[in-house]
Amino acid sequence: MKSRESRSSGTIKYLRFSGLFLQMGVFIAAGAMGGLWLDRHWTCSPWCTLSGILLALFVSFYMIIKELKYINHQNEQDVRENNKAKKA
Repeated sequence: MKSRESRSSGTIKYLRFSGLFLQMGVFIAAGAMGGLWLDRHWTCSPWCTLSGILLALFVSFYMIIKELKYINHQNEQDVRENNKAKKA
């Protein structure tokens, strides 16, 4: 049976992932809305909308990769600590 600590850390990881996808959706929606506003302002439809969405996608992917690297680093530290505890 899993300990309470390992279950709560697993839950936190899932919440982080769901937060990342929510953040990605917000970025894309903001990029689309900003692009639509610029398209109406400069009358260059659909180029600003497409640019806003693409920029939002790149920023979202950057944030996801950054967070995944952090989670991976944290998991590696947890494994090292568990190995040290088992040896001691």
